[in-house]
Amino acid sequence: MLLGEQLGYRYEVVSVVDQGSFGQVVKCIDHGHPQHRIVAAKISKKDVQDVDNMIVEVRFLQSLGKRKDEVGGDRIVEYIEHFKFRGHIIIVFEFLHLNLFRFVRS
Repeated sequence: MLLGEQLGYRYEVVSVVDQGSFGQVVKCIDHGHPQHRIVAAKISKKDVQDVDNMIVEVRFLQSLGKRKDEVGGDRIVEYIEHFKFRGHIIIVFEFLHLNLFRFVRS
């Protein structure tokens, strides 16, 4: 994705956070939110297997979002939404400064 590009006519890409075999994660401004919050968007590649894997991930995130821990708080990361855009699956999350993989490695 190019810097400044709009995803779903709502999320403006401001930087690339990470890239991998699944696709990429970008930092975006959410122009649909009153405070124009910063979010992360995970963008699948267009091939069928990657799209299918992202759909499984969305179902997993949705089921986790319905559960609360014993204190009543959220799980690991806030899932905001997902949508199809130009043949990609886009999953939008709250923006965290460190991904789980890097946190475990540190």
